[in-house]
Amino acid sequence: MEFICFRKIRQREDCRPGPRVLGRWLCILIFVLCACTPQSGNVIAPVGDIQPPSIIGASQKGPRAFEICFDEDVTAVRDTYRFQPEPTIPEASAAGSVIEVSLSPAVKPGVDCTLSGEAQDLAGTVTRFLFSFAGYNETPAILRINELQCGKNTSASNPHRDYIELAVTVA
Repeated sequence: MEFICFRKIRQREDCRPGPRVLGRWLCILIFVLCACTPQSGNVIAPVGDIQPPSIIGASQKGPRAFEICFDEDVTAVRDTYRFQPEPTIPEASAAGSVIEVSLSPAVKPGVDCTLSGEAQDLAGTVTRFLFSFAGYNETPAILRINELQCGKNTSASNPHRDYIELAVTVA
């Protein structure tokens, strides 16, 4: 009886396909899979620039100008620039990696302002931004340090009272 079982097992091994047949089926399977899948580069990540431009810095250049610097060349997206308070109208122009926003009329010193807009790189990716700042002051007051106290003092209620007293010399 054991001999018969061994013989049946041996017959099954003889019926298995040889390495040539397996190789052919493997080639057909690989061919079908390769023909039905997208290009390998598109599966992992699309080709090109998918990262939007990053803001390196932004600052006021005067009461009529605001400058935004990016890490790559950009263009200002039209009709996306807004400014508060209302009477001031922003006009954006790009030169390389810098967008300069002209403000008309000029912003009054110390007024709370917001500027929003969009910048687009050469690949079409867009960065939106919103800046809050105080209006530029062309003639800031000249200050002088009048008194400076740092460290401990003799006060029992507040032993670490630090302060600086500033005096306005020219307003």
